[in-house]
Amino acid sequence: MKKFVLGLFLILLVSGCAGMPDIFKGIIPGTGSNVNKTELSSDLIVIQNINVIPTPPIFAGDEFTVSFEIKNQDDINDVTTTWELFDMGLCKNKSSQSSTVDTKDFFPLQTELVEWSFDAPGNDEIASLPNKCPIRFKVNYTFNATSQIDVNIISKDRLSQLQKAGTPPSFIPNLVIGRGPVKIDLSFGATLPARNESSLPMFITVEDKGTGLLGVIPTNSLSIAVPSNFSSVSCGDRFICSGNVCTNNVTIPMIKKSSPQLRCSLTTPTSTAINNIERTYFITASLEYGYEITGESVIDIKPTST
Repeated sequence: MKKFVLGLFLILLVSGCAGMPDIFKGIIPGTGSNVNKTELSSDLIVIQNINVIPTPPIFAGDEFTVSFEIKNQDDINDVTTTWELFDMGLCKNKSSQSSTVDTKDFFPLQTELVEWSFDAPGNDEIASLPNKCPIRFKVNYTFNATSQIDVNIISKDRLSQLQKAGTPPSFIPNLVIGRGPVKIDLSFGATLPARNESSLPMFITVEDKGTGLLGVIPTNSLSIAVPSNFSSVSCGDRFICSGNVCTNNVTIPMIKKSSPQLRCSLTTPTSTAINNIERTYFITASLEYGYEITGESVIDIKPTST
């Protein structure tokens, strides 16, 4: 009998891979519901149009300039930005502009031209051999990543009525992920709509989809805000919850540009709160972060003849 049961289970398992209904749907975190996802662009602050004058190679001891543009591609938000020259090899910075530029607020769609002047090393510094000057700089800015997802809550009585009528309800949440390289992905671990006064798992993953680097999620930077009609919310030992807002109280690592999957447990509103029928709510996640991107131009230096 045990062999028969085991054999039947294996047949069902293999058949499921061939297109049968997924009997495990909702058990694996994040697979309980589909999501209609709208994701805005990852580009925010960009470095563009790096230019060297005169065109390399540059002769030993000569002067040259490196220029580039920094652009805020957001059409709504100001972005606080700084930039810094951190490597120039044997070349010398002779620009009147200092290596580190004061913090600047970039207005929506604003572009700023940055230009530095350099002296190439002399023959004696490069031993009269061809050389290179790596002109490397970084741009840092702060921004707030935001995502919002909706969720439908239905009363148990209403759900029972619809099921008995042969018209069981379904709900696919809409997830909007804001602009910027850091994205917050949200999903639910149960089929929706969710019943009132029930436990609803929610999963959060932070991803870095930009060309720069977000090393960690700093303490007190990631917040999950749930509507006040929800009876309770908890997000594990990485978060402290006050009312219906949970904020991380520890640093969360980013491994291969992604956070571990974070889990919150929500207790859905009472039937009275949803007027004994159903109601749609919105949950918001936000992350204040600093981001760094880099640019470079490697300048060929040519010795002069003696």
